Amino acid sequence: MSVVCRVAESRRQLVQMAAVNLTSDPIAGFPAGAEALADIEGAAIAAAFQVARHTLPDAEACRLTVIGMGKCGGQELNYISDVDVIFVAEPADDATEEQALLKVRPIAGDEEIGTAYLEAIQPMVWRAVRTSVEDVQAMRRRVEQHVPRAEVTRQLKLGSGGLRDIEFSMQLLQIRTRPHLMNDYATATRCRRSSRCLTAVALAASTPTS
Repeated sequence: MSVVCRVAESRRQLVQMAAVNLTSDPIAGFPAGAEALADIEGAAIAAAFQVARHTLPDAEACRLTVIGMGKCGGQELNYISDVDVIFVAEPADDATEEQALLKVRPIAGDEEIGTAYLEAIQPMVWRAVRTSVEDVQAMRRRVEQHVPRAEVTRQLKLGSGGLRDIEFSMQLLQIRTRPHLMNDYATATRCRRSSRCLTAVALAASTPTS
C-alpha cells in the first residue's frame, strides 16, 4: 500500500471510529476504541516514517525505530491525547523517565531494533526503584503550573481528579511493586494499559485474604 493510500485509510478509519463512539455505549466501547485510535495514530506515524525514508538520501543506511509512549504506547489513546514518541532513549534515572518507560512499544520503523530496545529496558522498568510518593506529587505540582487558572475546575485531563491523577496513581503502584513480589497482583499490574492495571488492583482489593 502506498504512503498516500495509508494516510487516506488512516483518516477513513478515524472518521469511522468517531462515528462508532458517537452511536454506542462510551464505557463499554472504551477499551476497543482506545486501542483502535492508538493503532490509527501508529499507522499515521508509520506512513510519515516511510515518507521520510523515501525523501532523505541514503536513509536505508540508518536503522531506526519509533517508540510509542504514554497513551499511544499503552494503546489507551483518546481524542485529546498527545502522541508521544521517542527515537533515542537513555537509561531511566528519575521518576519521570521511569513512568514513561512503563508504556513504551515500537510503532514504526525497524521492528528488530524496537524489539531489542524493549528487551534492553525491561530490567530498568521493573527494577526496585527509588520513586516515592513525594516524587510523584512533585511532578503533579509541575503539571498544575501549566493549567490556566480559568480551566482548573473543568480540565478533564490535567485538573484535580482527572486523567493525569489516575494515571500517576496507577503508575506509582506499578513502579513501586518490587521485582521479588511476583504474585498474581504484581504480575497483573505489569502491563502498558492503565485500565487493565486498575482492574487488577480492584480485583485484588475485593479478594479476601486467607
